Amino acid sequence: MICFISERVLFIYTKTMSLQTITYEDLIDPTKKELKSNYIRRAFGVEGLGIGLVQYPDTETRNKALRSIYKFAKLKKCDQKQYVDEASKYSFGWSHGVESMKSGKPDTAKGSFYLNPFSDTVPDATDKEMEKFPEIFGSNRWPDHHVPGFSKSIKDQSLVMKDIGLRICKELDAYMSSKHGEMNLLDKLQRCKSHKGRALHYFPKTKTEDTAVDSSIDGLCGWHLDHGFITILGCPLFLDEEGRRIEKPTDRCGLHIKSPIDGSNVPIDIPEDCLAIQLGEMAQFFSGGHLRATPHCVATSKKTNITREQYVLFLDGPPGEALILPNYSKPYDEVVATPYLPPNIPLLKDRLKGTKIYREYVKATIHAYNA
Repeated sequence: MICFISERVLFIYTKTMSLQTITYEDLIDPTKKELKSNYIRRAFGVEGLGIGLVQYPDTETRNKALRSIYKFAKLKKCDQKQYVDEASKYSFGWSHGVESMKSGKPDTAKGSFYLNPFSDTVPDATDKEMEKFPEIFGSNRWPDHHVPGFSKSIKDQSLVMKDIGLRICKELDAYMSSKHGEMNLLDKLQRCKSHKGRALHYFPKTKTEDTAVDSSIDGLCGWHLDHGFITILGCPLFLDEEGRRIEKPTDRCGLHIKSPIDGSNVPIDIPEDCLAIQLGEMAQFFSGGHLRATPHCVATSKKTNITREQYVLFLDGPPGEALILPNYSKPYDEVVATPYLPPNIPLLKDRLKGTKIYREYVKATIHAYNA
């Protein structure tokens, strides 16, 4: 591995790919156009990992949110059940073991709490739309009664993430405008009122079940692509059985991404003072294939009796956004293709089939992944 620093953008080169980092100060500096353009190209272009880091040292806000997730996961199952929303296809509230991520097998390694961190009311929609698309037009089920401060901690962290995510979208638009043509990704995200947050608790392994746990690289969260526009996530929090913070295990656990160059599995380590921005399939679609989303998974640790807490924010476009490729698009089959896609993952072209607007595609995707 070779490391060097140039113009405050950090390049960490492996034999195949590079993980890009830019400081928040440079991201908001209007004089750093070339620096930001290079960052976008290397992180999100056709040969990039589809993910980039923004250095933003605010660990206190992140840790409060992740601690809230841990507290909810420690509740009794009967209390957690109050926050299950089956009618939304588990797209709001608590869910565990209903999502299929590997060969049709339900994912029981983690639990999820879905929410809209920016609106506690149902976005503008007709009764018919709410009935047809409950996955999008649902209501939050905040568990503050059982975990005081849960909603505030998540909302505070979401505001930080949203700010950085929208700033990255602005640079994605600027890059596309200079190289290919107008994209207006930022406008789409700013018009959306149905963004989605996902609080994640990865359950601990016990010594008795250790040998039965899937030890493959995607044993904790199977290979998949984020179906939306932009995903923001931070450094996860690892805790022991008593809820005490521990250092990240030194084994291969954590996020891995498929290299679009040679299909190798590239480990992604998000430092505590950084947030990661990852492209979803819709950013790939609306860029006409010039920006690329990449398959990723989460590997389990060999250690037992530890938990992993994570919070992810998905910035979306308006539910009624028409799925129309730009005039500078690559051929359709190339736009919807994913190099080195692992087997048994629902194909983008199949989930787009018969859809004309974004909410139809979201519904098709959720049904394709859920058991």
